[in-house]
Amino acid sequence: MAGAVKALDLRRDPRVALHSPTEDTPSDDPSTWDGDAKIAGRAHEEPPAEDGSHRFRIELTEVVLTRVGDPPDHLLIESWHPDRGLRQHTRH
Repeated sequence: MAGAVKALDLRRDPRVALHSPTEDTPSDDPSTWDGDAKIAGRAHEEPPAEDGSHRFRIELTEVVLTRVGDPPDHLLIESWHPDRGLRQHTRH
């Protein structure tokens, strides 16, 4: 939609982040937790659509997936950044 407030916000500050919904870790079996994900980036405006609506391309700057490790006594955090590539670390 042309003039959409969210699009105008992206023009002002192009940083974006999208988080997955989070559910509590099941206490009876933590290994069944689906985990949590986040992607972050910068929005770059593209030429408008035929109807005049705004269009943006997202340049990814970070992807993070957090889940319960195996054995389920720690968190496994996987992250990707364009300059560092894929990394894994654990949190006990």
